[in-house]
Amino acid sequence: MATPFAQAWVKLRKESGYQTPYEFYVRSGGRRILQVSFVSYWKMEKGRVLPRADRLAVLASLLRLPPGGPGLSELARAYLRTLLGSEQAYDWLMGALTLPARGGTPGPAQKALHRVLWEDSYRLSAAQNDAVLGDYAAYWSFRILVNDPAAWKAPELARRIKATGKEVFRALQVLKRARLVTRRPDGAYRSPLAGKHCRFLPQEALRQEARERIRGFQERMIKAQGSLVFHAYCMPRSEASQLAAIFPAVRDSVNSSHLYSVGRRTESSAQYLVEGKVYRLFPL
Repeated sequence: MATPFAQAWVKLRKESGYQTPYEFYVRSGGRRILQVSFVSYWKMEKGRVLPRADRLAVLASLLRLPPGGPGLSELARAYLRTLLGSEQAYDWLMGALTLPARGGTPGPAQKALHRVLWEDSYRLSAAQNDAVLGDYAAYWSFRILVNDPAAWKAPELARRIKATGKEVFRALQVLKRARLVTRRPDGAYRSPLAGKHCRFLPQEALRQEARERIRGFQERMIKAQGSLVFHAYCMPRSEASQLAAIFPAVRDSVNSSHLYSVGRRTESSAQYLVEGKVYRLFPL
C-alpha cells in the first residue's frame, strides 16, 4: 500500500516531466547522484522504504521544486505523515509547531486563566480519575460536589442528575474511598475540592473506551435535561495540518469559561457544558 510520501512523490515526479520511475532514475544520474540502486529507488516509489531525511533536499532539487513553493511543502508534509505513522500524531505535531514561541508578557486575562487552570487547581490521581469515570452517577455526583461547596444528600443528587438513589449511593462510596468526597454525620456529602478546578488525565492519555464513556455520560445528561444556549459553526475546506492552527485558540476559548465560574448558588446559576469540537466529514 502506497504511503503518503510515495503518493506525493509519484505525483510530483510526473508533474516534473518524468513519466516513469526508470526515466527519473536514469536522467537524474542514477546511483552516482541518488546513492541507491534502482531497485531501492523503486521500493521508495512503492512505499516500501522511506528515504533518509538528509536526502530529502537532494530529491526535491532533482524535481526542480522551488523553495517555498507548494510542491516542496506537499512533499515535506507527506514525509512527516509517513514518518509519524498516524494522522493523529501528525496533526498534533503540526498544531504544536504553529503555536507562537514564548515571548512577551501575558495579559491580565491570560494570567487569571493560568492561575485558575494550574496554580489553584487540583490534579486527580489515576485512581481518582478512574473513580470519577466509573459510571454516570459517579461522574455527575463529583461534578456537582466539586462545583458546589454545599453538602448534598444522596436522594438530592439522584433527583438532580436523573439517576436512582441506589446508583448515587454506590457512586458516593466509590468517591469517598478515593478521598474525593466526605460524609457528614447527618448523611450529607461534600467535596474537600469544592471550588477548585480539578484536572483529569489529559484526553490524549485516556483510552478510546474512556473517552467514549465520558461522551456517553454527557450525552445522557444533555438528553435528560440539557438545553442549547449557544451554537456557532462553519464548514471550511482545509488540510488537517492547516486547520490544526486554530485548535489552541478553540481550546483556550473553552478553558476561559472557568473565569466566569461562581462559587455560590444564585437564582440564575446552573451547570453548563462548554465544548469545542471539529469534525472531519469527507474527502473533498
